[in-house]
Amino acid sequence: MPGFTSFLLGHGRFSAAVQDSTPPESDNELETEASRKRRLQQELRRARQVSRIYSTVLTRKDTEQTLGTLKQLESDIDAQIESFHDMGVASQKKRREIVNEFTTRGQFVLQNGIKVLERFGNAQGPVQVLLEAFTELNKVMVDGRRENGMVDVQGVRDVVAVYQRQIKKPLGDAIKELGKALRRKDDWTDLE
Repeated sequence: MPGFTSFLLGHGRFSAAVQDSTPPESDNELETEASRKRRLQQELRRARQVSRIYSTVLTRKDTEQTLGTLKQLESDIDAQIESFHDMGVASQKKRREIVNEFTTRGQFVLQNGIKVLERFGNAQGPVQVLLEAFTELNKVMVDGRRENGMVDVQGVRDVVAVYQRQIKKPLGDAIKELGKALRRKDDWTDLE
């Protein structure tokens, strides 16, 4: 029956389920000077807290920035893999453009990956695996270049293989661990 669902949603008890999305303005007015001061003190305390993650002491701010950088890195790698798949249906001219863009973006992925992993020093676990994978990625990117300095389709295929086989899983594990570390309240201690 066409229109039956829209009739039900527009009438009767179903329309009461729709909630107003505007928050009440009285919440801001209820915050007293004492509660505002207490909230600011808690924020300052949290900013000074540190935790040990992968044998490295990081502040909350550093952990949040590192987590954001790792998520961006994961997104960039996914975009690289997607552009590789787009290359399969592209014309020869378009394929060269995709390979050139892939090479440029791949250099950014490599630089950002190594830069964020340097924060952890000689850490073990997924960070160590990622560092080894990025070393392999650098080797594949250098070996995949032809005489004119450009990467060919086979070189792109090799880079994507490193992304998929060596980087994706440990990167996801590191993102999960940093996210868990931020949520765990017991692991954070005050910096003295």
